[in-house]
Amino acid sequence: MSGVIGGAGSKSGVIGINEGGLGCYFIMAFSSDDGWQSLSTGTDIPWTSIEIDENNCCTSGSGAHFTAPVKSKYFFGASIYVGNSDDTNYFTFYKNNAMPDFCSAGDHYMVTIGDYDQTCNGHIVYSLNAGDTVSCTASSASRYYTGHSLWYGYRVV
Repeated sequence: MSGVIGGAGSKSGVIGINEGGLGCYFIMAFSSDDGWQSLSTGTDIPWTSIEIDENNCCTSGSGAHFTAPVKSKYFFGASIYVGNSDDTNYFTFYKNNAMPDFCSAGDHYMVTIGDYDQTCNGHIVYSLNAGDTVSCTASSASRYYTGHSLWYGYRVV
């Protein structure tokens, strides 16, 4: 027996990640390098390419988001290339089209400051019910570069 021990019989790997065939992992990016783009406050990043979507949980383009297929905990992360003479870029993982409970008005989850090119990274774990949505959203007017940005997530338990 190898990996994590659980239940009767031989198990290997991490148990619970793909329970019931719902491993639910995804990676979204951009299908082409369209250069620098601007977003207004509350606008979802319009990821155009779904690179991996194990359970068809993602919607791409305008309003791009992840929809939880089952009640569980999910991990999300993003790497967003920002800058281009814009000295403030703010992004947050919205849950059901709303800013997270731990962010009050004016707070931002992922922040970059400085008018030079850099990567804005962030991660979060959400407890979701089936049908809840998560998006990577500009929490204030921001700029990003399509060619070097992506977001991803997976079910953890």
